[in-house]
Amino acid sequence: MSTEREQELQEENARLRAEVTLLRQKVDLLVKRIFGASSEKLDARQLELLLEGSSPGKPCEPELAAEATRRSKEESTPSKSKPKGPRLPEHLPCVEEIVDPLPVQAEPEAWRYIGQETSEQLDYEPARFLRRRLIRRKYVKRGEVDAVPVIAPLPPVLQERCIAAPGLLAQVIVARYCDHLPFYRQEQIYATRHGVVLPRQTLGRWADLCADSLGLIYREINANVVGSGYIQMNDNQESQVLSVMEFEKEDGDKHKRARLTRFHDGGAYIEGAEEVIFEGREDSWRNAINYLEQRGYRRVMGVNESEDKKAK
Repeated sequence: MSTEREQELQEENARLRAEVTLLRQKVDLLVKRIFGASSEKLDARQLELLLEGSSPGKPCEPELAAEATRRSKEESTPSKSKPKGPRLPEHLPCVEEIVDPLPVQAEPEAWRYIGQETSEQLDYEPARFLRRRLIRRKYVKRGEVDAVPVIAPLPPVLQERCIAAPGLLAQVIVARYCDHLPFYRQEQIYATRHGVVLPRQTLGRWADLCADSLGLIYREINANVVGSGYIQMNDNQESQVLSVMEFEKEDGDKHKRARLTRFHDGGAYIEGAEEVIFEGREDSWRNAINYLEQRGYRRVMGVNESEDKKAK
């Protein structure tokens, strides 16, 4: 009796071992099929043959075969590409150039035009400098001998006798603050590519003139930023926070607090119960402290003594 039972167990053990080995091979081949390189991936039909070779009396797993077939179809089916737009942007101006064969150019009367073939390329014209000459004509009224000549006034300029036209000023500002080209690089570009010598000091003065003329727009933007209740600052040298002071006061049954922030460029900003901004000047920090002290605020936390002496 024990011998028959041992034989049955040995046969079952051998069958289970064979099944485990087969399942391991299937898993390895599936992993290679899904994650392997393209050259190492198996064909779906080969995988189906493997799945059919299950242990005797056990059908193959239909889900694995169906999944392998589906993946094979997905890879063999070309993906639908998005509809392509025009090769060249349609909003660009078009410059037409007609090219005729040399025999036609030599004897145009001997040939008859029957059609054409058109091809387009995307071209680029480099930026160029030019001399804008403004001619203001003088006139006198006919029939009046002693009439005073009339002449059109000069257009408004940022500075008298400034040679920079509005287009050049816009280019300098855009290149500096949008394209991040320092003035010394612009100086090199203009000299080497265009043969125009514009020292960086001149470019800097032109930028200052533009900044002064754009002061009205700056003040409007500044008012909107300060009035928004949320201010972001970048980490460049000009906007670094130098020090912060906390102030408070008792106003009846209310406890008011204010924070004074000093920036590297000399500016100061008060936030809290009082919201005031002081533009970057040498006395802005001291004026901001006086502003708070005159309104009954006292300092509760702030900079060290040496910095406090500088402020006062």
